[in-house]
Amino acid sequence: MYTDKTISLKNPLKILTVEKFYKENNKNAKFFVHRRNEYSVARFLRNVLLSDDAMSDGGTVSELIEYSKVKYQRELNSQELSRELRRLYEKEALDRKDKFGNGSVYLYKLKGD
Repeated sequence: MYTDKTISLKNPLKILTVEKFYKENNKNAKFFVHRRNEYSVARFLRNVLLSDDAMSDGGTVSELIEYSKVKYQRELNSQELSRELRRLYEKEALDRKDKFGNGSVYLYKLKGD
């Protein structure tokens, strides 16, 4: 199990199946660290959802998740989306209304001019 001998491994990109995987999934941000920022909830929210009419009308976290799933085929995590919406509210980019008055569900929408 323990050895002083150096273990050398083959370059993984020279293994045919790994090479094929890289070629087929090069554009998939889920698999490549250098592209993970493209897949972030914050980036999607700022670059896509904020410019969408859905944010002008406003919506709850669950409504925005469903909307993103239907319109953009993008699965969002409610906790991550909620955190990013709260950050944008704190930066005064969004308005927030307590939907039921108990702090459990908020309606987020773009700030009116």
